[in-house]
Amino acid sequence: EIRTTGGVAVAIAREVRGTAFDFGFTRGQVRLNMGERLDGGAVQVRLANDRSELAFTQSNLRTVVFVPGEVTVTIPETYSFRYVMVIGEGVTAAVVPQPPNAQ
Repeated sequence: EIRTTGGVAVAIAREVRGTAFDFGFTRGQVRLNMGERLDGGAVQVRLANDRSELAFTQSNLRTVVFVPGEVTVTIPETYSFRYVMVIGEGVTAAVVPQPPNAQ
């Protein structure tokens, strides 16, 4: 988090919670759901094939933005992965499987 104090930008570390979802090895798109929240906001998502990759929370993050009133966002790209880690509160992840014959 960046805050401006007395005209000077200061970086402040703050705790954030992440939730990892294990889908087994799969290929498809990631669908995120914010549940009942309608206020919008941004979360960060990380895909991994190995559990140890989830510990590196500062790299390979993708920011996904929910506009106010939006509760579901599907990331349009198709990936091969096992784990999805969502950094943000109250957001769940699901897989939209790629059909077996699709490229």
